[in-house]
Amino acid sequence: MSDNRDFAKCLLAQGIGFYLVAKLVAEANDWPTPPWPLFYTNLGYAFEMSLKAYIVASGGTERECLTISHDLQKAHERACELGLTSSDDTARLIGLIGPYHRDSSFRYLKDIPDNHLRNFPEFCDALAVCNTLLQAIGEKF
Repeated sequence: MSDNRDFAKCLLAQGIGFYLVAKLVAEANDWPTPPWPLFYTNLGYAFEMSLKAYIVASGGTERECLTISHDLQKAHERACELGLTSSDDTARLIGLIGPYHRDSSFRYLKDIPDNHLRNFPEFCDALAVCNTLLQAIGEKF
C-alpha cells in the first residue's frame, strides 16, 4: 500500500481483530483452566498492531515498524513520542507482558515464572486497558 493512512487503518483493523479474539477467549466460561497464553498472545498483538497504526498515521514508516518488530515497549515509547496520550495502566501492562510478547513466550508456551504470572491482571482488567488504548488510537483517524 502506498498510502500511509490506508496502511495505518489496516494495522488498526488488525489490532481490533486481535483484541476481539482476546475478548472471546476471556468471555468463554467453559475453560478448565484460564487459557492465559492464548489470551495474552492475542492481547499482545492487539497492542502491537494498534501502536504501529498510530506510528504510521503520525508519519512513521513501515520500515520503522519492522525495526520495532514485536517490542511493545519500543512501539509504545515511539507512539508517545509522536503524540499518543497513554495511561499509566497501559504502560504498566505493556511492561508486564511486553518481554513475553517480544520473545513469543505466549505463542510458543515457553515457561513464564509463576511469580510473574501472578502480577498479570485479570482478563477483564487487561481488556479494559487495551480497549482504552484502542479508543485513543482510533481518535487519530
